[in-house]
Amino acid sequence: MTPASVPRALLYVLGFCALGCSEILGIEDWHGETADADDARGDAGPDASPSCDGCGAEGCTCAPPPPEGWFGPTAMNLGPDPAGCAPPSGQEVLAGGVGVPFGREAVCGACACGPPAASCPANTSVALYTQSLCGGGSISVDVSVNGVCHSVGPVDGLSFLADVAPTQTPCAPSGGSPAVSLAAWPNNARLCALGGGPGCAGGGTCAPRPGDARSPCIHRVGDVACPEGPYAERTVVYADVSDTRGCSSCDCGAPIGGTCSAIISFYSDDQCMQWIMQDAPDGTCHTFTGANIGGVKLAPQAALPGTCSPTGGDAIGAVEGSEPTTVCCM
Repeated sequence: MTPASVPRALLYVLGFCALGCSEILGIEDWHGETADADDARGDAGPDASPSCDGCGAEGCTCAPPPPEGWFGPTAMNLGPDPAGCAPPSGQEVLAGGVGVPFGREAVCGACACGPPAASCPANTSVALYTQSLCGGGSISVDVSVNGVCHSVGPVDGLSFLADVAPTQTPCAPSGGSPAVSLAAWPNNARLCALGGGPGCAGGGTCAPRPGDARSPCIHRVGDVACPEGPYAERTVVYADVSDTRGCSSCDCGAPIGGTCSAIISFYSDDQCMQWIMQDAPDGTCHTFTGANIGGVKLAPQAALPGTCSPTGGDAIGAVEGSEPTTVCCM
């Protein structure tokens, strides 16, 4: 071969390799293995989720589409102080309490009753009996409570019965104010939206499982049962509490006791000049030392109020969750 023919021969060899060297050297197989490895790593392009490289990857799972009326998928952080929403979770969807909120019953102040307003009547009735111990015949005399003499006789009286009871207004209750502690939840929940990942074979979305969060989950407003299917782990999250703790109202019973400090005097004449005896008109029978009664006088009096017994001031109500949302997780 002449030196001038070497370049031409080299060109023939290069052209031949361009058409067939891949089969001879195994270059096509080498490129194929690289493509398969890329697929195994889930290289789905710039729109692929960086936290979920395929539904078989560690830390993620295939989330079926939420049934009608449900929303998701989400991840739920649960605990006394749950973590906030951070990648691979999205923005916060819901935060609230879980379980039965606790709070001690209300501490109630003691109830009390003020004194009633008491006033004595303008007149009263005095019964004069012809026998001791208020037996036998009797006559009744209306006597005004002003110290004026009233003629009654003469009456051969041996006993008398009179009662000057005050009129009393109801007592005014006070106290019973409640002291209520703050309600607290045994656990709290934070629901975080999950960003859209690659689709799963057969439908659904490849959803990450961030940290210790429960994921994937779906949610629906209200305290309802979980739908049939894989979303079966049910948690009810309450956005607020209904706190009806307090104390029953204080009240007062009817006044008991109370008197009018009157003195009734008896005289043998109708001008109330010849005094015989005096006593208190307290509703009990009083006996004379036999005498003819001609006049009776009831002296001015002061009203002494009774007392009322308080009732109420008992702890009532409870604290419970309100505004529920049901969360169902896989």
